[in-house]
Amino acid sequence: MNPAMTFVDEEEALSFNVWVAELELLVGNARGNRRVDPIYSFELLQKLQGSIRRSERAQLQSYQWKCEDALTIVLLKGAPPPVRSSDTWCSAQIEIMKTLIVLPKMLSASDCTTFSKRLISLLTCGACKVRQLVAGCLVSLYLKGDTLPLYSRISSLQQFLSSKEAFSQSLPKQPCLGCLECLAALSTSLSNQIVSSLPGTMAVAVKQVSR
Repeated sequence: MNPAMTFVDEEEALSFNVWVAELELLVGNARGNRRVDPIYSFELLQKLQGSIRRSERAQLQSYQWKCEDALTIVLLKGAPPPVRSSDTWCSAQIEIMKTLIVLPKMLSASDCTTFSKRLISLLTCGACKVRQLVAGCLVSLYLKGDTLPLYSRISSLQQFLSSKEAFSQSLPKQPCLGCLECLAALSTSLSNQIVSSLPGTMAVAVKQVSR
């Protein structure tokens, strides 16, 4: 064996745009109200996250908006599998409201970050890994890629959570939980860059848990 030879995992050699295309295909196959395939989405998102870490900033920027859109669709379709029982969700609502009561009326970035971390811990207690991977991929994209789309992405998630659709009794909890967890993750990891958006995130979180 030639000692100079190096072996590279075939999947690690694939570029970021290949995994983005795979993600778009996954979303495209979930037509109508169907959720994305739970097993394949879990495996694919792990590979996508690894690809984001390995890729150069310029390469990420070229396909970032496509990746963001596909990741958001996974959330809005309700990341599989079913997340929790309604009893656990009610307990989470109570705990979040207790957290809100002790926060001051005038919230600083630090206060919002503390709340976001608390919100994540409550939402991820027994939550599906797919949601966590989606949030992690988005955080990694903004940390390593272009931060400019971050503000419009946060705004779109906030608008969805404030919409009539989000409060419809016919809508499962999973899409709202996914958006909340994503906003909480972004607020925790990028709080210094999105200070102006934090009160809005707090407001929609309060509305959702008060349902």
